[in-house]
This record gives sequence, structure tokens and C-alpha cells, in this order.
Amino acid sequence: MTIIDLKPVKRCANCFRLIPTSMERCPYCQGTGYLKPEQRALTFGQQQEEEPHIHFSWNDLSPITKRYIYIGLAALAAIIMACVIWSNVAKTRALNKSIFETLDESVVESQTEKDQNFAKFYKEVRELTGYITSDEDQEAFKDISYNDFFDFYNCYSSQVYCNDIKEKSEAEYGKKIMDPMKTKVDSVKAYWDKYVNEHDISNYITVKAITTFAEDWGGDNHPAWFYTVKVMKGNVKDCNAKVEFKDNSPFAEPITDNVNLAILKERNSKEKCTYLTNQYAYGDDYWDSRSVEVTIQDITLNNGNVIKLSDIENVPPSVTAYLADSSEDNTCHLIVETIDNQFPFKAKYTYDAIIAQLKEKNPKCFELVEKVEKATKKEIISKGFEEPSITEVAQSVSLRGAINGEYDIVMQLSIADKVVTGSYYYLSQGPGKRLSLSGTIDDGIITVKETYHGTAGGSFKGRFRDDTYTGIYTDANCKEMQFELE
Repeated sequence: MTIIDLKPVKRCANCFRLIPTSMERCPYCQGTGYLKPEQRALTFGQQQEEEPHIHFSWNDLSPITKRYIYIGLAALAAIIMACVIWSNVAKTRALNKSIFETLDESVVESQTEKDQNFAKFYKEVRELTGYITSDEDQEAFKDISYNDFFDFYNCYSSQVYCNDIKEKSEAEYGKKIMDPMKTKVDSVKAYWDKYVNEHDISNYITVKAITTFAEDWGGDNHPAWFYTVKVMKGNVKDCNAKVEFKDNSPFAEPITDNVNLAILKERNSKEKCTYLTNQYAYGDDYWDSRSVEVTIQDITLNNGNVIKLSDIENVPPSVTAYLADSSEDNTCHLIVETIDNQFPFKAKYTYDAIIAQLKEKNPKCFELVEKVEKATKKEIISKGFEEPSITEVAQSVSLRGAINGEYDIVMQLSIADKVVTGSYYYLSQGPGKRLSLSGTIDDGIITVKETYHGTAGGSFKGRFRDDTYTGIYTDANCKEMQFELE
């Protein structure tokens, strides 16, 4: 009878070999799980067979099994895709609603997760449609869906989209609009260069008053001055000059005198100066708050021609600005005032290009936005572009409308830099009773005051936008009334 010595065993946690339970460390892997090649087939001193392992390989599967697996995976993918498509279709169907209908909060939230602009878009659309109250208007715009308007909105409010149009139109403006006008502009410049050279009195003669003091027989000092005369062109026969003594002291009145060329040349030194007998000067700082100005009103040339100071006022303001600075903006003003009063400014040209592109994008959406914003006088839908100011689009503008909705008027305004001039009349009185206007434009706000035969009257203050001038008219009695002109 054979006696078998059985020992209790356990399995190594690292290499999974059977070892006696009395051993704390595995003799095969030493507790590391790694077996040396010579140890891989050893047991407790004798050769043992490796424990069998089950290996799985795709190639071991039968063709029919593989086919079923393929079919199952394809079906799973189809189900997932169908769910995704159905979800998107459901959301798309929701956006096919008319913008006059509200969207579920879940739809707004899901769309906002996809595009952060959607929340802002939805808020602005709800405000926009709130102003469309008549059945006729709602019927006209009811076919606009959220999908349509959101597509339009992403262009209308995109600075990138609008700037791209602007850059292209600016390049086109230079080639097609400005370049063909160059010859005409040069001709106008040559004409007015010659005119200014011939009619600017400062090209012929300049006079300056030098202030000093003169002592009378009693030893008192009086304010005095003499003249330095410089003749640039030797054909000046005579001149008429206005001399004005100005005292900046409170309540002081200016003292004026008219002198001719002979007197100006005669009083050319301190010894031959002019002094005021009724004015006394004490201290060297007397002239700190006083001055003497000489303005030549006209000159007579040797050939008998008379050149007046007012002659230079015949030069159009735009020409004066262009001769000082031939910038593109000044060039446009010159063209409008002297060549073609319909000539477009660059800002207006690029603005019109953007508007035309947006109209073409979706005419109905654009019409809706334009209708509401014109009626409310405020921007509801965010813009990716800026509207040009009146100084960028017009040199002069003719307007017609009413004060307080009942006093019909016609107004003409001209703008040069930030100076505004013009006139207006009441239709009930006719153009024969025009009131003069003068003022300024600052940050898009036009303020002009009226005068009639030198008497100050009321004033207009408002903003020019979308070819419309609106604001407050204040009459001579400080009564305020709304006005709207276009």
C-alpha cells in the first residue's frame, strides 16, 4: 500500500502557482509575480505540467457567428443614429415655428447649448415681434420661422460678416468711384488755387501793430502803437485798414479807426506812433490784457482793381478745407459742393453695400427689422455694422416735416467739419420769410439756433438718423416741442 503525503496548499496571489500554506513567500516568483525561465516548469522539486489556459481568438469563430455579431453591431449603430437624427429633427421642427409663436424653454436651452448667441437672439426676437400688433403686419411676416430669422440674424449681427463686405466695397469705391473723379478734382483745385492767390489780401500786404507807450507833455504815459508794413507784391496803390483797440477789462468798449496805406507807412516807429489821449497806462503789464488788431478791408492795385477781404469768402468751405488738407474726406466734400452733389461718401457707399447684401440675404427679415426700428426709433436687433453720421454721408441736406406735428416747415442744412449752417421757413409763410440757422454737430447731435434779421429766436436740437432729423425745438419763450424732419 502506497502512502501519499498530502500537504495543504494555497495559490500565490502574484503568479498563481500552488505553494504550501506554510510558506510565506512564493519560491517561484519571490512575491513579485515574475518567474525566471528555469522556474516556470518547476514545482516543489519535481516537474509538473502547466495548468491549462483558455485562449480566445476571432479566427476561431465560425462564419455564421461572425455574421450575427456584425448584424448586431450594425443594428445597435442604426438605433443610436436614429435616436440622434430624431432628436435633431424634433429640434429643427421646433425652430420651423413662426417667430410670432413662443418656444419651449427646453428648446431654447438646447439651442443655446449648441450656440450661445441663441439666448440673446430669442430675447431680441420676442421684443421685436412684440411691436407687430396689427393683423395686417402679422399676416405679412407670419411665414418667417426661427430658422430663417436665426440664419439672417447671424449675418446681420456679425461684425466679421459685415466687415468683410465693408472691406470689399471700400476697395471697389477707390477704383470705381474716386479714381474717375481725379481729373475733375485737379481742375477745381487749379481754378481755386489761382483765385485764392489773386484775391487773398495777405498775398499782397501784411500789417502788424506793435504796442508801446507814449509820454505826453505832462509826463503821463498813454497806450500807443506803431505799424510794420510788408508789401509782398509791389503793385499795391492803397488800402483801407480797420484798427481796433481791445480792452479785456469788464464793460470796456473797443475803440476803432480806419486808416489808409499812407498813414500805415508814416506811423512806422515809436517816435511816430498813435496813442490814446483819453487812456492812461500805469505799469509794464498794461498790455497784458489789451491788444491792437489791424484788419485790411480792401486794397487798390496800380491797375485800378480793388480786392476786398470779402472776396475770399467766395471760396467754398469745402475748397478751403481741401486746399489745407487733401484728405479723402475733404475730397468728397469738395466733389459734392463743386462737381456732383449726388456723389456718395465712402461711409455711405460701404453702408449701402452692407444693407444691399443683408436685403438679398432675406428680404422679409430685413423689412421686419427696418419697419420696427424705424417706428420705435431704437435698435432692437444687434447690428454688426455702424450707421454713418451725417458728416460722413452729406455736405448739405434738405428736410421737410413739422414742429409739434402742426407747424409744417422746410429746412436746409449745410455741414462743414463740425459747423452747421442753413435756414428754414414755415410753409404757411413761404420761402420769403426764411430764418437763418447756425450751430454745431457733436457726437451725432445737431444743435442750431435761429435768427431773423439779427434777432435771436428758437433752437433745434436732435439727432440725424436714417435720413430723419428728430428732436426738441425750443421757441423764444423757452417752450419745448417735438419736431421730426426727413
